[in-house]
Amino acid sequence: MLETHGYPVMYLAQRGDLQMNETRSHGVHSLLLVDCPQDQRMRMGIWFAPDPNPQAPLATADFQGTPADVPALTAFLGHFHLCREAP
Repeated sequence: MLETHGYPVMYLAQRGDLQMNETRSHGVHSLLLVDCPQDQRMRMGIWFAPDPNPQAPLATADFQGTPADVPALTAFLGHFHLCREAP
């Protein structure tokens, strides 16, 4: 779990294939669930990026700067105000 703009964000980072429609890509992705306590709407997100070294074993892979890197994920989410009330 991490925080963005004071709100908790649960995330799951994975490495592997992602398929949307007829397109399949190999990379690193994070599934995000933002808890905005002021309302009941569920906010979800996906950040997908190429795997910097797909052949590296998981134990030695460097995910710095990818959706699996907490500082990178926190910086990425800092651009969005996900819990802001709609006008």
